[in-house]
Amino acid sequence: MYNLSTYFEYWVLNHKAGFVRDKTLAKYKTTGSWLKRLETEIPISKLSKSNYQEIIRLYSQVHSHKTVMDFHRQIRASILDAYDDGIIQKDFTRKVFLGGRAVRAKNMFLEEIEAKNLMQSFELD
Repeated sequence: MYNLSTYFEYWVLNHKAGFVRDKTLAKYKTTGSWLKRLETEIPISKLSKSNYQEIIRLYSQVHSHKTVMDFHRQIRASILDAYDDGIIQKDFTRKVFLGGRAVRAKNMFLEEIEAKNLMQSFELD
């Protein structure tokens, strides 16, 4: 029987490969490799919401909220197909908390003193 990462890998090969751009396929493969690192050896049919929440929690410790959302969205798409195909009896990805690290705001503007110093460095004729 499948565990989560092997089912996800199977799902990507059968539902995404050849249908999405190479860059998108690479993102799915990255999600699959993270799943292999984070998941337990529980068969997909025995996974619970708390097992899945633990995977998301571990992933969110080192990724931004947006990246965690993308990770979850990709996994959830495969799980919904597994549910439709009768491989699992419940959708354990529903209503999980998607954490993630806060993204620092990037200051794209110069401070007034920085702008004045920059202007003085130019040779204006």
